[in-house]
Formats: sequence, structure tokens, C-alpha cells
Amino acid sequence: MLEINQEGNVLSIDVRPAFHAGMHPKEQILQTIRETSTDLDIEIHLPHPGTPLIPILESLGLQVHVKPIATDHFCLVCTHKNTPSK
Repeated sequence: MLEINQEGNVLSIDVRPAFHAGMHPKEQILQTIRETSTDLDIEIHLPHPGTPLIPILESLGLQVHVKPIATDHFCLVCTHKNTPSK
């Protein structure tokens, strides 16, 4: 199960607990993003850089930046391409 929280205009999706439980929740991540308002920025927390996910997110109209946090914690910071930079 994904841990999903919203604080202000940022939706945070933490995939790490699901991944450590043996799940590979790509479809859950994508479904959550498809259902999310384009007014929100999205942070996806992963235990790896998430390289295969990046082109899929970009095809959904997101700009994606990988933010390393620790050796086993990476954050994909996603903004909608039509949203001005903050």
C-alpha cells in the first residue's frame, strides 16, 4: 500500500513501505497521479532512483527531477509542464 499525504499544494506518495513488502506498485502510482489535480506538485519517494518511471511520468505531462535523499531514498519531484516554476 502506498502512503499518500497532501500538505499544501504538494502530494507526497511514499512507495518505500510497499516496495519493502515485495510489491511493485507502478500502476498504483500512475493511477494516483492520473486522479490528482494539476494544481498539485507531486513527490514520489522511492528506495531507488526510479529511472524506468521517469519517461512514463513525462508522457503524462510532468517535469521530473530526481532528488537523492539517502543511499536508499530518492524523491521524484514532479510538476505539471503547464504550471509556472515556483
